Amino acid sequence: MTAFPSLRPSGCVFTPGDFPGSVYRALNGAEVRVRYSAVRISTNIDLTFNNVSEAHMLLVFNHFSIHGTFGQFSVPASIFSGFTTNPTTFYSPSQVTWRYSDAPTISPVIKGRHTVQVKLISIPRH
Repeated sequence: MTAFPSLRPSGCVFTPGDFPGSVYRALNGAEVRVRYSAVRISTNIDLTFNNVSEAHMLLVFNHFSIHGTFGQFSVPASIFSGFTTNPTTFYSPSQVTWRYSDAPTISPVIKGRHTVQVKLISIPRH
């Protein structure tokens, strides 16, 4: 399994997923919730890389070209460089891999410089 390119994002939005489960409601409104796993699903990371070189943009583009929205990969700790806590606070690398939820968006800023936006979603390991 390959890793996402080891780049420092200009911005990182982390949205924790939730635990898979079911909610059962009785006719009187009472609820029972059943949790199926200790691993969160549908955790999202939205990354923005502002004013990056064409070479760095191509790292992301080529990585997406290989994986598309189907292939799974790991993410380096540099993705969470804006946080002071350890990345394992947010997810367990032994329990989660990642995939692209959408194609990256690439916007030229000036010749040879680009803004790249990437959306990743977590996939529990089997």
